[in-house]
Amino acid sequence: MRNTFGISFVAGMETMEDDRLKRLKYMNDTRFLKSNRIHPYREKMLFEEVRDVIYPKSGYKGKYDISSRYYHLIMGVFEIRPNTEALEIADIREDEKVLDLAFGTGWLLNKIVERTNTVVYGIDFSGGMCKVSMENLERNGNLDRTQLILGDVLSMPIKDNSFDVVIGSFILDLLPKNQIKVALEETKRVLKPGGRAIFTSMTKKGRGLLRSWRLIYEMLYPLWPTVLGYRPSSRPIRLSEEVTNAGFRITKSKITRTNFFPFPVEIVVCEKEVDP
Repeated sequence: MRNTFGISFVAGMETMEDDRLKRLKYMNDTRFLKSNRIHPYREKMLFEEVRDVIYPKSGYKGKYDISSRYYHLIMGVFEIRPNTEALEIADIREDEKVLDLAFGTGWLLNKIVERTNTVVYGIDFSGGMCKVSMENLERNGNLDRTQLILGDVLSMPIKDNSFDVVIGSFILDLLPKNQIKVALEETKRVLKPGGRAIFTSMTKKGRGLLRSWRLIYEMLYPLWPTVLGYRPSSRPIRLSEEVTNAGFRITKSKITRTNFFPFPVEIVVCEKEVDP
């Protein structure tokens, strides 16, 4: 009886010791993960990865054709403040030839015309946006100072080395991840050597209040409804990294916010390197 009891007791102790070792190993592994900031659950909650873009059922192009008549209201809520700041740091000169990517309602085109003595170009693949933009340009007396192109920023019908400045406002954060690089390569192609690009997009950067609002936006992103054919599709990306990886040299950058809600926005001014 004693031997049996003793054997059972020792076996029980060994089992308890094994459990302790397992728990200690788990705690060490957990501490390692936390200390190196790679805990998978934590990373998921902070939305560190760039999301896949979500479009409404009407598709990317259809969305803008449908919303073209009231898109100025959406732009007023989100885009005017960062676009105004982007124009300020772009430092466009009077004699420079400028291209506006995905010009939308033409708000930026009108502002660029005021800063140059040259014809300002714009490209957009939405026929609805082209029509609205032409109306807005004509209303401001700027239609004769612009040249609009119905086309895709991923494959522009424009010759190499054509522009001194290319502006892309809230276009890269609307593209699928595998198309961001394509758009940047096309931008580089149409820029003159030493020319510069100015990009504005929602960003993963930003601290404090901006970071909190960015997390709120990302949590709600899959839930945004489609209203009158429009659904918010922009999502935070790592703009500086994308631009640098595409071979541009960043000369200026700024973190700002959208107009009404303080969602973080990054503005980057970058140059196309001159070939040696």
